Amino acid sequence: MNDFERLFSRLYPRVKLFAMQLLKREDEAEDVAQNVFAKLWLMPEKWSEDNVDSYVFVMTRNHVLNVIRYHRLHESGVVNSDDNADATLPSELGADDPLYYEEALLLMRLTLDRMPERRRQIFEMSRMHGLSNAEIAEQLQLSVRTVEHQIYLALKELKKTMLLFVLLAGI
Repeated sequence: MNDFERLFSRLYPRVKLFAMQLLKREDEAEDVAQNVFAKLWLMPEKWSEDNVDSYVFVMTRNHVLNVIRYHRLHESGVVNSDDNADATLPSELGADDPLYYEEALLLMRLTLDRMPERRRQIFEMSRMHGLSNAEIAEQLQLSVRTVEHQIYLALKELKKTMLLFVLLAGI
């Protein structure tokens, strides 16, 4: 087994799972993982580097962000389905790149968008509109405890996503 095969065997399942956690679609996660390893195939000098794991996950994160950007452009009508789906932004960004802040916000928004509707609504009412748990409970006809629990779950999910972002970005 050569270096690439060992790398692929060891990292492919983790890369696909990471992409799946961000995209919430198995088919897209598999496409991302395959594209990452296709790019990596063209860079044999990277296969045996000590930091290859981090490099692969940064590539994955950036590819996922490109997929998300493409979907947003497509939904807004800027890109139509006849356009090239591979027309994306550069995938490997340096750690000092000013886009990290924008990417973090995009990941947070994506995480919120992928939450169950009621949880997202409760979280936004609390954190973005400044309503108290009691006010939210009254408006949505829920118990205060339910509101607290939904905010807890939203924060837990956001923290997990942001922790992965920080770890993989090397910030």
